[in-house]
Amino acid sequence: MTQERMTVSSEAGEGLLCSVTLSVNAGVAIEVAGKKILIDAYHDEKTLEFSTVTPDLYKEMKRTEAFREPDLITCTHRHRDHYSQAMVEDAARRSPQTEIYLPPEDGTAEETLVLPTADGAVRVEFFRLTHTGKERREYPNYGILLSVLADSGRENRNSDRIGANFPDNGAQATRSILLTGDAEVGCPELAEMLAGRPVDLTLLNFSWMALGRGRDFVREVIRPKHLVLFHLPIAADDRYGYQSTLRRTLGRDETVKAGLRKRYAERAAVACPDIRILAEPLTRETFWL
Repeated sequence: MTQERMTVSSEAGEGLLCSVTLSVNAGVAIEVAGKKILIDAYHDEKTLEFSTVTPDLYKEMKRTEAFREPDLITCTHRHRDHYSQAMVEDAARRSPQTEIYLPPEDGTAEETLVLPTADGAVRVEFFRLTHTGKERREYPNYGILLSVLADSGRENRNSDRIGANFPDNGAQATRSILLTGDAEVGCPELAEMLAGRPVDLTLLNFSWMALGRGRDFVREVIRPKHLVLFHLPIAADDRYGYQSTLRRTLGRDETVKAGLRKRYAERAAVACPDIRILAEPLTRETFWL
């Protein structure tokens, strides 16, 4: 079942190495700066359109290094295609040192966690984003921004919110990774939250690049160096052809890709991002941030 695929960006050897391994749907294990963070990785509800963590896949995940002994398990929201209480509790029993954080279901709190590293920390910020779909707009959905921090010393402090467990509040965010959960495509609160903050890697539901307003928002607001598209059914469950439609939209051949790069050059002062698709279980992508 393992689909591990080591695809490395063209800037190999420069920057900070990061890997992203898919469980299924929008569940990932992110490994960066010596930390392993699982987001939406455990869920057990099979929907009409999307896939879930089957018993066989769950057994395989337990044997896969990317999902073993994480530093943090969390989720963007608690819909059952993103979160399984039973699986998270089982993971906690198997890895008692792992921190578990579940954003509140009442939507009242936006938290910041800090995971110390040898020379800084990984900051994990949760912020409320409107859930897609009219019937679910009020359901609490959280974006997550992972920032790799380097301790810059007391003489170079900034206004970053750093937890008490971080040894020194003087820190610089050197790299950042953004996830939006099931946020409404182009939601204005995301633009307000980012406010020009650089994003190195963004993981988005595939619908963001399937819709024109989503592509515009990615190009003009998020402006990532690398872009991962997920929340796709596996091929065996893809009854509506989401995977093939997305690949046609992005372009399989160099002519279409060149057109996409040209549109970026014409409409934004940023390069077209390195775009990857995660759809099959346990596929792994690796980036230099």
